[in-house]
Amino acid sequence: MRRTLPMLVALLACLASAYAQAADRVPLRILAINDLHGNLEPPPGGIRIDDPANRGRKIRVDAGGVERMATLVKQLREGHRNTIFVAAGDLIGASPFLSAMFMTSRRSSRYR
Repeated sequence: MRRTLPMLVALLACLASAYAQAADRVPLRILAINDLHGNLEPPPGGIRIDDPANRGRKIRVDAGGVERMATLVKQLREGHRNTIFVAAGDLIGASPFLSAMFMTSRRSSRYR
């Protein structure tokens, strides 16, 4: 019996490996975020970045906020059937007041 179990495990591993190699590959698009920190709204006035035309200069661009992010995620998913969206963490911690109030009101209504 002691010899049978390792041989059975080895046989199953070989079969699983052969099956995995024979399976068709599926293209997968992974969209990921982290460190959102509950910033539901974009920062006032956008953000400052290096000007692509002149590295010594800064320019302001509209960026941030969950509405803009949702639109971008929707655009990136279009035409790609196998797309997943994951959030890696720090979604709520260090939240601005608006986000903290939103989360508090949702929690309190959920547990009534």
